[in-house]
Amino acid sequence: MKAADGALPSRRLLYADDDPEDVMLLTRGMGKWGWKVQEGQGAIETMILALNDPPDAIVVDSRLPAGTGYVILRRLKRSEKTRSIPVLVLTEAGDKHAARRARRMGAHDAVPRPVEPAELHRRLCRALEDPTSEASEAGAS
Repeated sequence: MKAADGALPSRRLLYADDDPEDVMLLTRGMGKWGWKVQEGQGAIETMILALNDPPDAIVVDSRLPAGTGYVILRRLKRSEKTRSIPVLVLTEAGDKHAARRARRMGAHDAVPRPVEPAELHRRLCRALEDPTSEASEAGAS
């Protein structure tokens, strides 16, 4: 959706991932739809960023070392300040266990890798339309 002046609205996305190439590709790709991507490197930094200046949405990589992707998700959903922010978890393609785990822990959606920015944008927009839903239709299949 465009603003009255024709510009795309700016939305903020916090992205927790430990792969610099994935962060760069996602940041570039999401910029096409007006997303401003901020990178959180690890659980502590991601939580500090989310609590100090809550973004519109958060994407967490489930593959972070020592399971910290799920630690971030758990902490975000336990905090009164961040629990209403839609969180999408990137999982390995075909890993239904990881997708179920993410949704059980409160993720809005579990998105299989590799994910194209257009698909992530679509899922984020859907999450922002209904942030109370714990799982999107596409992620629940």
